[in-house]
Amino acid sequence: MAESIVHINYVRKMVDYLSVLIPIGDRSLVLVDLPESSRKPDRTIGNFIPDLYYKNTGCLIIGEAKTENDIDRKHSIDQFESYIVETSLFNGESHIVICTSLYSFARIKNLIRRMKMEQNSLTIFHIIDDIERISII
Repeated sequence: MAESIVHINYVRKMVDYLSVLIPIGDRSLVLVDLPESSRKPDRTIGNFIPDLYYKNTGCLIIGEAKTENDIDRKHSIDQFESYIVETSLFNGESHIVICTSLYSFARIKNLIRRMKMEQNSLTIFHIIDDIERISII
């Protein structure tokens, strides 16, 4: 599916943020859905393909970019639920990185807090906005 420039820029912000989470030598292992990437995620998680995917023996990272109109859609909620289930099955450190707009930052944080509590998830969420504000939940 063709993505908007905004969505693509959010994916790029997530890729930049990975330097906090993974060693620089592992960046080539990141699968990312960007036009210039030859290594796109093909891993289907609950019938969803994430925008970013990284896995080694001790760490799993799933990344998803969400534009303002996308957050409250059933598709997005189902997607997050599937990613939480996937990360809970992983024996190691698991992270979900979400990038959204400044205007949607608080809304998505509240949604993720509620979902994390409802599913009793130990997954670490990293919420990033387009002005590089970060919240770790």
